[in-house]
Amino acid sequence: MTNRFFYDSPARFALFSFTLLILLGTFLLWLPICRLSNISFLDLLFTAVSATCVTGLLPVSLHEFTYVGKIIIMILMQIGALGLSTIGLSIIYFLKNPTLSTQAFAAHVLELDEMSSVKNLLIFIIKTTFFIEFIALILLFPIFYQKYSFGLSIFLSLFHVVSSFCNAGISYEYVTQEQHLTEFSTNILFLIITMILMFLGGLGFITLQELLLKIKSKITGKSEILSLHSKIVLFGSCSFLLIFAALFFLIEQHGAFSLFSFPMKIVQSLFHAISFKSCGFSTVILSRFHSTTLLVIMLSGFIGSAPGSTGSGVKIVAFILYIAMIKSIIVGKNVVEIAHRSISFTQVLKSVAIISLSVVLIGFMLFLLLFSESQESFFNLFFVVTNAMTNLGVALNDVRSLSCAGKLILIFCMIIGRIGVLAFITSLRLKYGKSLKKEFSYPEERVMLG
Repeated sequence: MTNRFFYDSPARFALFSFTLLILLGTFLLWLPICRLSNISFLDLLFTAVSATCVTGLLPVSLHEFTYVGKIIIMILMQIGALGLSTIGLSIIYFLKNPTLSTQAFAAHVLELDEMSSVKNLLIFIIKTTFFIEFIALILLFPIFYQKYSFGLSIFLSLFHVVSSFCNAGISYEYVTQEQHLTEFSTNILFLIITMILMFLGGLGFITLQELLLKIKSKITGKSEILSLHSKIVLFGSCSFLLIFAALFFLIEQHGAFSLFSFPMKIVQSLFHAISFKSCGFSTVILSRFHSTTLLVIMLSGFIGSAPGSTGSGVKIVAFILYIAMIKSIIVGKNVVEIAHRSISFTQVLKSVAIISLSVVLIGFMLFLLLFSESQESFFNLFFVVTNAMTNLGVALNDVRSLSCAGKLILIFCMIIGRIGVLAFITSLRLKYGKSLKKEFSYPEERVMLG
């Protein structure tokens, strides 16, 4: 019965896993060995949720935690980004031969059609993550070593690598100053490495795997075709990157980026276009951005990264399906087509549901925040609740000034945003066992729309 309870809903399994990890992280951070000062339970819970959901909004400074506490926060980011289900299933595969039911459940969780692909994908996720992070650690260490001691440089490099690849956006040192990286704002190598980490993390492991196979096939002469999923992810990621980079450049070239040289303005535009998809790092203070730029940041975070990636948002694929659906309606087609392929009507409906529910939930949470934080401006609350729901994790004001109710609202937003609004709602459905599909359909009738 318990196995069936989780098997019928991978979203329920994800919610249970994240809740368990958050509670464990909160307990560990509560231990005296992890703290340098007294921190309230709510702030510890908020910190654990933000790290696990790779959001980056923290109510306390990292300086209030010991190195043990910072390591726990880093581990929460790593596990939260990869997904506790991915870690757990990997352990099962590595420790023993899984049963057929476990393999089927793993395929269900990872949304794969073939059970034979599960083990290969799990191994690829673990290997790729640590390979990318290890290479980035080696490249970043000399940059930090110019300013810090040997041991501290290793720790800061590792923390920044994990935070960047996991799209958590938690600064290696100055959390109280948002996610600012002003110390290295003109260091080209630092910015490029960080951009690559954020981009690869937000691309999705399935797409990364197919890209590597495609490159390998070019060398060996074998034929390897990218799936429609990967084509949509690559097209969407590159298109949105160029669009948002152009917007940042046009709006801020005489504003927040005015002190940079022309080449650096281009680098800054690309950096923020990648970062504000899901990570949240910034090389300038957010208050220096034009209000139009802040709206662009919210839109970028709302779209987010690819499915199955370390990033969040409503996801690029869902957003592109939504646009394709609107295009089909405008041109008078009855099917949604992308790259000479017809998209399943069920998936189109899901993309509409995800975007619609996300907008509604952001509005509802904003409604609650306006009651609990009446001293804050409307735009500041709109900005923080949107970026909490999309796990972008940037705010115009310090979140430590929020009331207990406000922090609880943001905690709820971060958890829903990481699991997915549609997945969260379906995970609450208690009825399982028999299929809810009907053997019949009602007569169709048309209604007036406008």
